[in-house]
Amino acid sequence: MVISPSVNFLPWRRIQFHRCLQRWGLRVCMSWLICGGMAFYAAGYWQAERQVSEIHRLAERQIHQQLVRRDQQLKANAQQRARAQKRRAMKEATQAWSPRLFALSKQLPQQAWLNALSYRRGTLSLTGVLTQFSALSVLEQELQRVSGFMPGKAGKIHRGSDGFWQFQYQLSEAVHNAAP
Repeated sequence: MVISPSVNFLPWRRIQFHRCLQRWGLRVCMSWLICGGMAFYAAGYWQAERQVSEIHRLAERQIHQQLVRRDQQLKANAQQRARAQKRRAMKEATQAWSPRLFALSKQLPQQAWLNALSYRRGTLSLTGVLTQFSALSVLEQELQRVSGFMPGKAGKIHRGSDGFWQFQYQLSEAVHNAAP
């Protein structure tokens, strides 16, 4: 029998061991690289998500501020329109008095003239001067015919230091003519 020379597997095993070690090392390194890449990707994703959320929050805040400003502008415009409408109504009411006062001035006798006219709470107060006392009855008749007012009565009548008769008269506005 022939003895065969012995085969030494030690170098082959060492090579296999190093190859296996390289494969496992490569697998571990690849796992670490993949985990690191995933962590890097997740961090980037979360940072982008935070930035998008911050941008949305800022945009919503700006929209809210713009809506508040727009609401304030609309309220200011509405108040301005209301004030303008009120001024127009007051102007129209004042202009509506013009023909009434003109008619009143035409109805006054020549011996009478007015010093003051005031209108408060539905009462027209007249203060004036008469050159003759006899003109008072004509004045009372004419004032009782003023349209839109109920007949009133004479107030204080006295002779002034200049020799003229000073009078006060109040007319109450008729209810149906409350706004001229």
